[in-house]
Amino acid sequence: MGRLLPRILPVVLILAGGTLVAGELTRSTASGGVRTVTLRYGPISLHPYQVDRGTVWPQTPRMDGFITKMSARLVDAQGDEIPVSRVMLHHVLFSNEGGPSPTDRPDGSCPDIHRERFFGRGEEGRYLDLPDGYGYPIHSGDRWRMGWMLMNHTYRRETAYIEYTVTVDDNPDLVPVKPFWLDVTHCRGGAIFSVPGNGVPGAAYTKAVDWRVPWDGRIVEAGAHLHGGAFGMSLRQPSCGGRDLIRSRALYGEPDDPVYRVLPVLHEPGPIATSTFRSPTGLGVRGGDVLRAVAEYDGERPHPAVMAMLHVYMVRDPEPSPERCGPPPDDATNTLPAILGRSDPPAWTVPLTALDPKGRAKTISGPPGKPVRAGGDTTVDVVGFRFEQPRLTVPAGSTVRWRFDDAVLHNVTVANGPSGFGSYNLGAGRTFSQTLTRRGTYRLFCSLHPVEMQQVVTVR
Repeated sequence: MGRLLPRILPVVLILAGGTLVAGELTRSTASGGVRTVTLRYGPISLHPYQVDRGTVWPQTPRMDGFITKMSARLVDAQGDEIPVSRVMLHHVLFSNEGGPSPTDRPDGSCPDIHRERFFGRGEEGRYLDLPDGYGYPIHSGDRWRMGWMLMNHTYRRETAYIEYTVTVDDNPDLVPVKPFWLDVTHCRGGAIFSVPGNGVPGAAYTKAVDWRVPWDGRIVEAGAHLHGGAFGMSLRQPSCGGRDLIRSRALYGEPDDPVYRVLPVLHEPGPIATSTFRSPTGLGVRGGDVLRAVAEYDGERPHPAVMAMLHVYMVRDPEPSPERCGPPPDDATNTLPAILGRSDPPAWTVPLTALDPKGRAKTISGPPGKPVRAGGDTTVDVVGFRFEQPRLTVPAGSTVRWRFDDAVLHNVTVANGPSGFGSYNLGAGRTFSQTLTRRGTYRLFCSLHPVEMQQVVTVR
């Protein structure tokens, strides 16, 4: 479980209007110069309770024009959407590598990424729907990259397909948009950070990144990707009193939402939706100005290994508004899907999970074994899909170093405890250290192999 990569086999399925293409199913509809294409990647075979990730180069629409809408979901072989109670689409990210040259599609926000991130969705189910008259330009020879992460929540083997639907308009008069992904971790690998939690009721935790606007333009769409514990994410204007230009709000599921009943759990359940800013006129911004993308999380409770990025779609404007701190455009909207939910992140404890004798997931307080008592700083070897000291006690103020000796990537992440932290996915002898100052019990796991790798560290 978690150790085997899925084999990508040919799809043995043809639907009406579909074209079979080397492991992918293509369907398309056309109306005038607008074509909607549905593509699939798969099958992806998941072992019971497996977390699986991949980076592939999927089929593209293979046409010149502009993407005006795009969405992605998980489906089975019949094309029916797979519910989160079976398999979770944790995230999928589409990047455009352009043509033969790596500089054909430079990333707008992270210069070290030689591809343009243009669409993504996580548990919040974001989709792209640009205002009329705008589109993301693509070419028939573009090469796309798709990164994904799935989680099987059942004790059975599951087979899933990532299905993505793209609407392309070949009208040359559409205004091209440029995507900017404002990541509060400053483009660092993994894009994760942790909210330690301070135990103060009502406390807030913020993390921000400054963005220097590259040229005069107008923002026509924006929305956030957030994890559990987030209130929302804003684009602020420090030169105008720090006001919010855009705010993407988080919406969480009702208490009976299936996301709160699945096992194992990768992390605290995230929002089921985030609000999207749209404006046909566009929100005017000036080249050279510094704007600040600010993520707001609940600061009372720990939230380990979370993300926050604002997806911004902008067009060039040869005639920027002379009013620097003017009001937003009259046609601006900031909407959530019409679904039931709650605005505040619910208090929720991530459990440790293991397998019972029948191979089914169950909640545990910790792994078996006697605690190893350390007198101070100590090193934990992570090898053979296990923490070598599954139960460890250390005095307050000790630094614990985890050394990842497997060729397979692992991490160490707080499921629940006095403070939140989490490492990147590491291997081949790399290490991660954390100084533990708060007394109490830290229940830890590898989020890539949650039913196999658990550890309890008690700080005395």
